[in-house]
Amino acid sequence: MTSVSVIFPYTKAFGDFAAPYTESIHNHEPEVQVVSVNTEGEADYRYTQALNQGAMLATGDWLLFSNDDILCQGEFVEMVKGLDPNKIYGMELRRKTQEEWGADVEYLYGWILLMHRSLFKAVGLFEEQYLHAGFDDIDYCWRVQQAGFGLEVIDLPFIHLADQPGGEHRRYTVPGYRDQMARSKEIFLAKVGSAIK
Repeated sequence: MTSVSVIFPYTKAFGDFAAPYTESIHNHEPEVQVVSVNTEGEADYRYTQALNQGAMLATGDWLLFSNDDILCQGEFVEMVKGLDPNKIYGMELRRKTQEEWGADVEYLYGWILLMHRSLFKAVGLFEEQYLHAGFDDIDYCWRVQQAGFGLEVIDLPFIHLADQPGGEHRRYTVPGYRDQMARSKEIFLAKVGSAIK
């Protein structure tokens, strides 16, 4: 029997998104394990660290990592049963180019990432040097490909509220966010450069 664990960090600093998200999951999939990691009061919001903490508590065969500002709109466990455990899945494929960004990178937009436990074990934990959400997806998908696994887009019954009309990406309002992103970019490009040499 296929089992899925949904893992997400949350903070009430921007409002309570965790409760309606959890409720929406259990309305459609009451047997699914939900692992929510409270990041309240952290001096540095270590998003990737929270994802890793959640993964350590998860018991599912499949791990679905996401933001908290999400709603589930239908059943999804049956969809997961036929998926390839050697691929990581998301709902939108994005690209960065060497010319515009300093590296050619193809990645799945990380508000929702689905992978089999065996792939997660093979690729390893999320990189905890990234303090905020924004490079977790780029870095992890790059590492997935470096390890010989694939990326694939899938239409899952979830919506990201920040991407809906009138929605807002909360991270842009965090003090020092752009400086943190510049730092994260340097860390990632150094990693890519080391791999190429």
